[in-house]
Amino acid sequence: MVATSHANPARSSLLIWDGNGVVEAANRDGFDVGAHKMNGAGIVAGWISTNNQNRAQTSRIPCAWRGSNAFKLEQFGCDWGEAADINDAGLVLVLAYRGLSPNAIIWRCEDTASRNVEGLTDVIPVSISNSGRVLGNRPLQDGTSVPFFLENGHCRNIFNEFNGSATGMNERGDVIGYSPIDGKYRPWILMENESFYWLPYLHEHWCRPTSITEDRVIVGNGQSDHGSHALLWKMTAGSATSC
Repeated sequence: MVATSHANPARSSLLIWDGNGVVEAANRDGFDVGAHKMNGAGIVAGWISTNNQNRAQTSRIPCAWRGSNAFKLEQFGCDWGEAADINDAGLVLVLAYRGLSPNAIIWRCEDTASRNVEGLTDVIPVSISNSGRVLGNRPLQDGTSVPFFLENGHCRNIFNEFNGSATGMNERGDVIGYSPIDGKYRPWILMENESFYWLPYLHEHWCRPTSITEDRVIVGNGQSDHGSHALLWKMTAGSATSC
């Protein structure tokens, strides 16, 4: 398990639970850091700031940590960026901004080289599977998004009936996300067999699933004007229950 700590007001730090206790990842530069994902080999992917005086997103570059070693992607053809996901092969999916335009980049974290994901500009990358399938969202001018897959060089929309935002996937190929319905976010799951289900939701809340396991346990949150609630869904025989 990995988390970002803001206990020190001077800089954030990266905390890793290794099963025995919490350890702080190496941060020799002393700048702000943030974590997004950890893969099966224990490599953490996130970002590190390049300027401890400017704590805005625009000072971030992608970074990965293996034990005491930090790997930074300093030259990637964009203004700033951060890791969105990492698979077990060590391929990092990077969200990189050139001006106001979001782009997808693939980076092997223990190398200095990176490559643009062909055909993926003006997109927000979300996840990369161990097979190399990329999940992302293509923003539209009306503020909504179209979720898509990129696999073996071919890009396709996940569905065409309505818009939404994908937030995660598992290795089985299940995708979770949410769509704006009647002014609120309604959560959904698209199963590996293309079966689509609306998930249960809290009334008058914006409900967003954020992560899904291989056995289809889903976690997320529901937000309203009085605060945020943790949510958990469990899929049972083609349906879902939440608590």
